[in-house]
Amino acid sequence: MATYRAQGTDTFALTVTGGAGGGTYLPGTVVNISANAPVSGSVFDKWVGNTANVENVNLPNTTIQMPFSATTVVATYKTQGGSSLLTVTKGTGDGNYLPGTVVNISADAPDANYVFDKWAGDTGNITNINLPDTTIVMPFLATTVVATYKTQGANTYLLTVTGGAGGGPYLPGAVVNISANVAPANQVFDKWVGQTDHVANINLPNTTIIMPFLATTVVATYRAQGTDTFALTVTGGAGGGNYLPGAVVNISANAPASGSVFDKWVGNTANVENINLPNTTIQMPFSATTIVAAYKTQGGSSFALTVTKGTGDGNYLPGTVVNISADAPDANYVFDKWAGDTANIININLPDTTIVMPSRAAAVTATYKAQGGAEYTLTVTNGTGGGTYPPGTVIGIAADVPVATLVFDKC
Repeated sequence: MATYRAQGTDTFALTVTGGAGGGTYLPGTVVNISANAPVSGSVFDKWVGNTANVENVNLPNTTIQMPFSATTVVATYKTQGGSSLLTVTKGTGDGNYLPGTVVNISADAPDANYVFDKWAGDTGNITNINLPDTTIVMPFLATTVVATYKTQGANTYLLTVTGGAGGGPYLPGAVVNISANVAPANQVFDKWVGQTDHVANINLPNTTIIMPFLATTVVATYRAQGTDTFALTVTGGAGGGNYLPGAVVNISANAPASGSVFDKWVGNTANVENINLPNTTIQMPFSATTIVAAYKTQGGSSFALTVTKGTGDGNYLPGTVVNISADAPDANYVFDKWAGDTANIININLPDTTIVMPSRAAAVTATYKAQGGAEYTLTVTNGTGGGTYPPGTVIGIAADVPVATLVFDKC
């Protein structure tokens, strides 16, 4: 039986040695903590100290639920050493990797009438075992993970999105876009709370949730923005500076040296939109943050990209930016999203988009849904294009002309 305790008004100090996220918090607050990037030849090992409330001590980017006492957690490191074998059964991503390497793993597409359930096996270093596309931080030993599946069934379950959009009845396994409402004055989005095990990134106001086999509620929470700015350091790329919390900052990796390709962003990456893309965004947290562009040898081998129900498939070198386009939908259907190995797709919600070819074979599939007869309201604040439209309609939107001394930033 779950038990509860009055939160009170007293805050307690969280000290994060060798990382970011320290501050003063109310008990029960879910705080992002991230280890500093390791020095050359070393890798993150684990969190030690008062770790009883840490979500996963094996991950350099994780969370802690603040207890009713001052708390200290310490990021520890060890010599990297040689590589070990990662075996991904019923999925992709296996190979030999150095300890500390952040590896993308993707479950195979399920058979008809089945959906992905969870990752099993040596799952201690997996970022989220409930997501078919996730990452694993390679440990110091051979590791096997297995994608498991279960019968989907015909029952839908209710998703309630408090303080945001995306709620409704869905079949298990459905990938649902959720978005937080615009923050109140002088506040910024903080994180999603509630039943968040299947949320892709709790730190982003626009993200996805894979519908589980139960009614689910997620809640958008907000936090006073304040007037203090924090330093964003972008090593090996552009976008660094001092920003207010909640600012959405464009970051871009430097062009790779000859024979290399961009691999991923590492460091304090909890608020990065997509760590696999060299050009992406980060939503500035309430702490100084360092992210590092990492590169890998490109090699001379091309890998197969398979595009089902669309165009763009072929053989490509890693790092190649490939245009993919979904086939035109059947009558009364509209494009829904791309599924499969989607970690390197720029925007899974657009039928015409791009994918940055990874260092392995990849397969993506265009999915569709019934358009239905309902129309929905599009509200464009500080711009034009708003109205009521059927799903799938491509709508031109335009920002208003800015007032003097201001320029358009982003939507």
